[in-house]
Amino acid sequence: MTELKERKLILNDEEIKFESLSDEQKALFENIENHNVEERSALVQADKHRRLKESYANDLQKTFVKEKEDEETTEEGDS
Repeated sequence: MTELKERKLILNDEEIKFESLSDEQKALFENIENHNVEERSALVQADKHRRLKESYANDLQKTFVKEKEDEETTEEGDS
């Protein structure tokens, strides 16, 4: 776990040490931190899904190119 004494909050350009916060403020600060972690995780997952979709789209496009090439090869063979 992170050392509480090392945590700081910047509020209106004023640095506030975590240990000087009230219990309610500490709980709210920790909620913000937890959501920041969840948000970063969600962004990483979204990026992973975006890259997978791009990969699938590229693979799909390649199948159409291959079909067209196969058609052209067949037509040339028929001539």
